[in-house]
Amino acid sequence: MSMLQCGKDDMKMEDDKLLNVLVVPPFIERTKETLFRNFARNEMAYYKFHFIEKVPLCDCGVVDFVALLEICRQVVDEEGIDMLYTSEDESTIIGAILQEAIPRFRGPSLESVFLCDNKYYTHKVVDSSWWPLKTCYSVLDTSQNDESLEKMCNALLPVGTPGVLKPVIGNGGSGFAVFHTKDELKEILKKTGNRIQEHFDTKKLYEIHLDQDKYPNGHVPAVISQPFVDMNKLDGPMLVNVEACIYNGEIILWPLTTSVVKISGMGTGHWAHA
Repeated sequence: MSMLQCGKDDMKMEDDKLLNVLVVPPFIERTKETLFRNFARNEMAYYKFHFIEKVPLCDCGVVDFVALLEICRQVVDEEGIDMLYTSEDESTIIGAILQEAIPRFRGPSLESVFLCDNKYYTHKVVDSSWWPLKTCYSVLDTSQNDESLEKMCNALLPVGTPGVLKPVIGNGGSGFAVFHTKDELKEILKKTGNRIQEHFDTKKLYEIHLDQDKYPNGHVPAVISQPFVDMNKLDGPMLVNVEACIYNGEIILWPLTTSVVKISGMGTGHWAHA
């Protein structure tokens, strides 16, 4: 584990007056970038940041989030951590579990994090007027046989064609695909099934810590489908939801695209602005 204290020399405080902040893994290098962007230099003088540099992995090579949670819990106890800093979906899940278990921490509950993380359950709790597009859902059957593919297609096709397929967990268009026919949807499910499952590497945390009676499929790999809206071919007004930001007084829309692009600091995804 490493530590970092930043600030001008005349602004540094005595160690016993600093707030100990655990920067919750797993993506430490990426999180450090957001850390330096979000904290002014003079603000950072009041904190001592703790980093867990070595993240435990499962035999298959993905992050072992159950083991990582226990490492975080140990650091919290040993270092007298006062605050948690989370900036990624995965770290926010760990942070929510710790915040519920340790009274001095403040932050969102695991249930609220889950409802923001899982598109299917988000749709179930949000006013339907905010989601104008029809949405269908299917648990991802990993057997990939003809019967399971037929069952998944039948559950996903009522949105019509062309349609969009996405994992219920994921962002930046990861796992996103457009289908035009039932056969094309089957091929997408065959090819992307394993990759979609990679987005559920936190499922064990949800399985252990989330109310399974209330959210029975909360830890299960699943996908949703929605109609594909081609903004270039609309012949009239249509109510849709897209992400956007305001920069220099201009509203910049952030829809998904059918092509994969790369953005510095964000990796690859189906973003519209490269």
